[in-house]
Amino acid sequence: MKYPKFLTLNVATTSIQPKSIGLLPSQPLNATAIPLKCNRCVLKGVMLRAQDGTIANLDPSRYSLKGNDKQKFIEIELDSTKPQDFGDYFAIIQNEDGTEERVKALTVVCKSIHI
Repeated sequence: MKYPKFLTLNVATTSIQPKSIGLLPSQPLNATAIPLKCNRCVLKGVMLRAQDGTIANLDPSRYSLKGNDKQKFIEIELDSTKPQDFGDYFAIIQNEDGTEERVKALTVVCKSIHI
C-alpha cells in the first residue's frame, strides 16, 4: 500500500536581533543595520506599521541585505525622518524552505524634548 507524502519538515532557522532607536523629527540618520542569521534566506521586503496606524511597504531602494553566509545585516535607510517614518519595521524573509516570515526588525520612536 502506498501512502501519499503528507508532511515534510525542513530545518530552516532565522534569527533576528531587533533594534530600537529614538530620533527627533527630521533628524538625519543615514542607515541602520540589524543583525540577521539565516541559511540561504531572501529579504522579500520591509513593511512599516507607523505610529498613526498606517501600514506601508518600503520602497526597495530604502533597504538591502548585506553581509556573508556567517553574518548578514538588514540595512534600512532613514535619511531624514518624517512623522510617517516613526513606528515598527517588519522584515519579510523567505527562508531556505520557501516559508515567508514577518519579523519585527526595528522600532523608531520619537524622542521627546524637555525644555
